[in-house]
Amino acid sequence: MQKKNRRLRWVLIPVIAVIILLGLIFQRAWQNEKANQGLEATKKINIVTSLAVYGEMAKAVVGNRGQVESILTKASIDPHEYEPSVETAKQYAKAQLIISNGAGYDAWSTKFAKANQKAQKINVNQVVGYQAGDNEHFWYQPMIAKQMKQPLVDKLSSIDPASKSYFEANAKKYMATLRPLENKRNKLSVQLKGKKIMVTEPVYDNALTGLGVKNINQNFSRAIEAGNDPIPTDVLAWNDTLKQGEVAFVVNNPQAENTVTKRAVRMARQDKVPVVEVTETKPDDKNYLQWQLEILDQIEEALKS
Repeated sequence: MQKKNRRLRWVLIPVIAVIILLGLIFQRAWQNEKANQGLEATKKINIVTSLAVYGEMAKAVVGNRGQVESILTKASIDPHEYEPSVETAKQYAKAQLIISNGAGYDAWSTKFAKANQKAQKINVNQVVGYQAGDNEHFWYQPMIAKQMKQPLVDKLSSIDPASKSYFEANAKKYMATLRPLENKRNKLSVQLKGKKIMVTEPVYDNALTGLGVKNINQNFSRAIEAGNDPIPTDVLAWNDTLKQGEVAFVVNNPQAENTVTKRAVRMARQDKVPVVEVTETKPDDKNYLQWQLEILDQIEEALKS
């Protein structure tokens, strides 16, 4: 019996040793995997954008190879009154890619971008070929996503050359998701031919131009954009044009409302002219496609009135 026990012990010892050794190997492998995951996280491209709409485009292209921080993410924030914090400056200082609207719209962003000399930069005003006097709300240009596609791929690839094909594939996928928007615009541009519209503030003018229509009360809307009250003759022209019954709809930016614009919208509704509400910043609960389609849906409904 004792001999059997001794033999059993001699058999078990190597088995136990093997089990312990395998355990150590698996533990080391697990630790290495965790370490590699941590390393991959630190390798992610750090992107900072001033506006959430550009942040969405950047995120779509960079995919899991990067992380995106957008500064103006709330529709309640007035971009014209935004004051950057020390934390904002720190975000820009550590960024590897910075995306600014430019054209003076987010001067704080272009200033921080200039200070970070190591970062890659995209100034959207340069992408769209901005000229002094043009409307600086570039995200409402119908071709903006297509125009941003290659600069994003190029800048990200310069940071991570090995992922270029990945970025290109992501960009192509994102563009495919926006086809419903292009289809809707093409449909509405036919329906809008020859229509007259008025706007309280020109945030949506780039989109209207893409649809083939123009704001017929430039003086009124430009005064509001500049923070001034329109002169009395422009206010009278607004009211008279509404009463003529030839205005298809009025575009209003609720983020730029004042006493004059509220009165102008009230006059439109009294004269049975539809009002299309357009925000300057992307709503918190919607992506770019949903946001833009919702506005076009309003226009489509207005044309039925």
